[in-house]
Amino acid sequence: MCRRSEVPTLYAESRDPEQLSEIAREFRGEGVSTLAISGGDGTGSMTLTEFARVYGDQPLPTLALLRGGTMNTVANGLGIRRGASPTLLQRVLDQGARGEVTTVTADTMVVDGASHCFLFGVGTVHAFLREYYDGGSPPTPLTALALLAKGIPSAMVGGEYAKRITARVSVEVSIDGEILGPRDYFTVAAGTVDQIGLGFSPFHANRAGSQRFFHVVGWTMSIPEFAMNLPKIWMKRRLAARCGWDRRATSMVLRAPDGGPIGYMMDGDLYSKDGALTVELGPALDVMLP
Repeated sequence: MCRRSEVPTLYAESRDPEQLSEIAREFRGEGVSTLAISGGDGTGSMTLTEFARVYGDQPLPTLALLRGGTMNTVANGLGIRRGASPTLLQRVLDQGARGEVTTVTADTMVVDGASHCFLFGVGTVHAFLREYYDGGSPPTPLTALALLAKGIPSAMVGGEYAKRITARVSVEVSIDGEILGPRDYFTVAAGTVDQIGLGFSPFHANRAGSQRFFHVVGWTMSIPEFAMNLPKIWMKRRLAARCGWDRRATSMVLRAPDGGPIGYMMDGDLYSKDGALTVELGPALDVMLP
């Protein structure tokens, strides 16, 4: 973490939300202008959420994502070069020392009125990650690739494994006040970066820089159709209308028909919420490109 045009002077390690809150208050008081986070997508989301709560109306510091977690999809989507956390930190320090900081402006989403993130999803997005974390081996990109490789042939023949990770989710979706149908989805997912993991880029409307919207897809396709459309998703191509819909949005509300819980993914971490679940456009952040 560094002050503008100075060598970084503040370092902290957080093991729980209470510590993170204390760190945010200290950094705000010290006027820290660049916040470097060592960790994956979930760590970044939790840190941003707590800093946003503590900072209130005060602008958040410039963000530097140092990777380091099991999932670094947000960093990939923002164009941050790959590298070990110490290497990325050194690049951040070098840019600060030279006074030549390269940044991109990135939009965020706010889930349920508080949690800040770049990626969100229900349905198969949530189920795939649940399988990923419960697989019995350490979660890594190779684990995810193995699950995907296992799922494609299963999807083509309607196998039990594919059915488990692609179970339909029944939700009412409202985009900027307009209720969209139907209510039976393969997945509903949203992002302010183009990627959702493993190089797949369903949010093709997103480009580098702030656009003041998030891209939402609501897919209703069958399991075999999903498997056949994977190359299109990889190549950032828009899917046929029969596969579902996609929208640019500033707000979204999801409701289960019975008012029951909705399982969802937020920057790679899994959550559940009873009742209406809201996703709104959040603040735009300056992100360093070390």
